[in-house]
Amino acid sequence: MAGEIAPAWYIKTRAEFFEVLARTLNVAGDLSASRQFWTYESIAAQLRAMTEWTAAGRTPTPEERDQITIGLIAIREFDAEPVGEEAEFMECLIQLAGYFDEWPDDPVAMPAQDRISDSLSPGLQLLLQRRIGLMSAAVHLPAGAATRASLHSALSANAEHVRLPGLPDSLNPMILDTARVEAFIEGLVRQPETVLRRLESRFLALGIEGLHLAASSPVPAEAIADGFDLVVGDEDGLVVDARMRVPLRLDYAQGVVAQAKTALHQFEDEVLALEAGAAVHFELMQAKWRRFAAAAVWRTASRALAEESSRFRADAKKAVDAVKRYLVPPWVGLPPR
Repeated sequence: MAGEIAPAWYIKTRAEFFEVLARTLNVAGDLSASRQFWTYESIAAQLRAMTEWTAAGRTPTPEERDQITIGLIAIREFDAEPVGEEAEFMECLIQLAGYFDEWPDDPVAMPAQDRISDSLSPGLQLLLQRRIGLMSAAVHLPAGAATRASLHSALSANAEHVRLPGLPDSLNPMILDTARVEAFIEGLVRQPETVLRRLESRFLALGIEGLHLAASSPVPAEAIADGFDLVVGDEDGLVVDARMRVPLRLDYAQGVVAQAKTALHQFEDEVLALEAGAAVHFELMQAKWRRFAAAAVWRTASRALAEESSRFRADAKKAVDAVKRYLVPPWVGLPPR
């Protein structure tokens, strides 16, 4: 079974509920995509609905609670004596269904000083206080669910979801880097009140190119930790599309460009060789995905450099042209086989 879930024998708090919900949704999504069976599709859809109905501190209505049948599905459709990961998955579904149906008062909701665990960093405390959720391709941490453990688990699940064989993580623009994400979260506490108010009760989209949180980013984690300004648009909605202004370390960014261009030439040679040898279609597509990823990393880094100095604009134009030339459908949702 894809993913790993710790059994939730008795969910006691909102934070526990959201953490188990996020992890279970990751597993259910993988099962739904790989097994194409109605039970997994229904479970994944219901878990997504539960996430939406409880986002930003919302209390689900009685009608919404009545629509959730994941507990019954787990009991009726799964093995009567499950073992291992299937038993853990089943138990999580049952516990989530029970907690969602009852929706008890959160014992850590009051008083405010008791709500914030001493184990949370200042950045994670801010996410909790401001009811800010986090999301990306396979990261979905509702408000109140972000702890260091749940964040690492979600980022690991995201990496597995978007990882591509033969492509180093440092050249994969869809893999989020844990050190960069943590530095970003801690840097939120230094943002002005006007920015923080724009983030309240919303989800931050972590995979946005302008946040520089990918493992392939031209901005290292140390630069983010040194300080940045977060720019949030005026658009309303549940998801925030933001970007950061951060001093660029030219040597580092140029190194990313050089690595991406070298890899692009290698992947181009690989594609041409496979095309000449009448390779299997999926093998050829993987090579094209790797080539496109390298071009995308080159474009992101060269754009950042071009914003710092006009002498990099010509190279940025070449990178944009390369992305257009090598554009292919995304590989997310199409796991290698």
